[in-house]
Amino acid sequence: MFPPAAHSNIWKIKILSPLLFAPFLLLASPCLQASENLLMNPGLEQDDDSWKLFVPPESEGKGCEFTVSTDSPRSGNACGKLKSDDFARFSAGDMGYQGVPPRAGDRCRLTFWIRAADDVDARQTPAFVVRMPMQDIDGQPLPGSPALFIGLNGSTSIQLQENGLDLSEFTDPLPDKWQEVVSVFDVPEDMDVARLSSPQFFAYYTKGTIYIDDVTLERVTNDVPVSPSIKKP
Repeated sequence: MFPPAAHSNIWKIKILSPLLFAPFLLLASPCLQASENLLMNPGLEQDDDSWKLFVPPESEGKGCEFTVSTDSPRSGNACGKLKSDDFARFSAGDMGYQGVPPRAGDRCRLTFWIRAADDVDARQTPAFVVRMPMQDIDGQPLPGSPALFIGLNGSTSIQLQENGLDLSEFTDPLPDKWQEVVSVFDVPEDMDVARLSSPQFFAYYTKGTIYIDDVTLERVTNDVPVSPSIKKP
């Protein structure tokens, strides 16, 4: 919002040519775009199948499920619920983007809220990570399947999945109360990345229930500091 102006200044503004405002509009436009949430159903208020469950073969048959739940959401009327009957690695994510997906050279901020229920148990550390696979212009995986991983402390790691993963430095435990996670990262320009896949929220060899709510993925300007990066290929 602009501060109130004196009446004389208001009169001057009224008689200025609209062309004089063009440079201001050009400068303001990126700021407006930077705060746009790129995800389709970030608050999980609509049970519209926009969030998809992913269960790799190793975790099939372990009761993995993802539902939109009204059980104590962080805000609104609903949240996401990841649940498994046995120790499993599985994920869910909002598979749609509104607007242009994150591209090489973009700086983005991912924010989400998470809490674990009383029945949750973890077999190892980390118990939870976010994965954002890197893709080519057609939305296909890049050679080596590089992906950006984000821990519960917001730190990031870019790793080639085909080489095996080392996520041991993501040591933050699952919180038993709603906790906000914020991560700011750059989309690499030196790895032939055309775009990032939407974030996938991974229960990592856990059993029990984990809740997710109020997810935001947005572009930010380059003056926003990036989060610590643990490891790159």
